[in-house]
Amino acid sequence: EAVAQPFRHSPHVAEFWNTISNAAFLVIGAVGLIRAWKSSWAILYTEAMLLVVGVGSCLFHSRRTWVGEVLDELPMSAMALGYLMCLDGRHVAESRRVRWGAYLAVFALTGSAWVLYLAFHQYEVFTTLFTLQVLVPALLSLRADRDRLGGVFSSSRGLWWAFFFTIILGKGLWELERYLHRRGACPRETSDPRFWLHPLWHLLSATAHGFWMRYANMLSEEGSPAKKGLKAA
Repeated sequence: EAVAQPFRHSPHVAEFWNTISNAAFLVIGAVGLIRAWKSSWAILYTEAMLLVVGVGSCLFHSRRTWVGEVLDELPMSAMALGYLMCLDGRHVAESRRVRWGAYLAVFALTGSAWVLYLAFHQYEVFTTLFTLQVLVPALLSLRADRDRLGGVFSSSRGLWWAFFFTIILGKGLWELERYLHRRGACPRETSDPRFWLHPLWHLLSATAHGFWMRYANMLSEEGSPAKKGLKAA
């Protein structure tokens, strides 16, 4: 929509449908924040950041400015830091020394990537960083609480697999959109299904976030020291 017909549907909004579709982030973020109100600070932070992502994405797609792009993408990276923090104490880096060393390394990498992105306007730096920020916690969470949840393909991990297939589908549609962009073949009419690739990416990525956060919340509740103490008693 941005390449083929900016400001076509509204003189005030560059990408009307790409802007409107950010409602998915706002709705899913609000629902997640309400559901997780009594959860850990990391889960609350990550759910709240989805709302920030939705607002930033609205600003970017409505105006198509560099500042809007930064407000769209850096909150995504900041939110993805929360994905790792949601797993605190429930992955391979469980000892305090290893855990804080791993977190310092992740924050240093993230900060360095942000500086490179802002200084040189290299979009690939952001996409690589964000992919790693999502992939690493996702893989760590798949092996968390093996004694309680069982193996990778156990039914207890259904929310993780729902996240996986949803984000893979969304990523595939996003890559198709980028392919059309590179070839100068972006559709101009709303009757073309390919016109809706980016709004679908918004919907699917927000839904994938919802699935993964419900999974992370399950790990947090059942794997917390308080819960374990109650079960032991």
